Amino acid sequence: MGRNSKLIFLVITSLVCIAIGYSIYVDINKPKKIEKKEVISFIEDFSMKANIDSGGFYRLKAKKAYLFLEQEKVDFEGCDFYYYDLKKEISGVSDKCFFERDKQVVLEKNVAGSYNNLKITTKEDSKLVYDIKKASGFVTGEVMAMDDRNFIRSNRLNFDKDKVYVEFIGNVEVKYEK
Repeated sequence: MGRNSKLIFLVITSLVCIAIGYSIYVDINKPKKIEKKEVISFIEDFSMKANIDSGGFYRLKAKKAYLFLEQEKVDFEGCDFYYYDLKKEISGVSDKCFFERDKQVVLEKNVAGSYNNLKITTKEDSKLVYDIKKASGFVTGEVMAMDDRNFIRSNRLNFDKDKVYVEFIGNVEVKYEK
């Protein structure tokens, strides 16, 4: 039994050493989880266009684009957004904007643009949010809308593809000429 005890002890010791060696090897070579919070890519003079179901399209241009691939999000500087379908036409420019693929575009700071024939301007602290899937959006900040010689000022302007009108909310001031 003495000889078998030595053999069993040697086998057990060898197995323990192999297990310890394997665990150390796995810990050393195990890849760490990498979180991609940094900008993945930077593009100057960015331009993209996408077709939508309703026979229309949207286009986004920017002086600079910062791509975050994992979040499917793009941040822009110097934005130019254009949306067109059979019912409406929207355009907007701003200092900054954010884009989530086929979801929404958000224009911020010094927003100016148009909704069909209505020209829209804002103050510096403003925002235009357009939900691409719902085909609706709003503009906040001190919103000024002009149509020919008519003028409307408000805190917020809502618009929707399925409605023929826009809605002005908060401190609404109207100047109407015949």
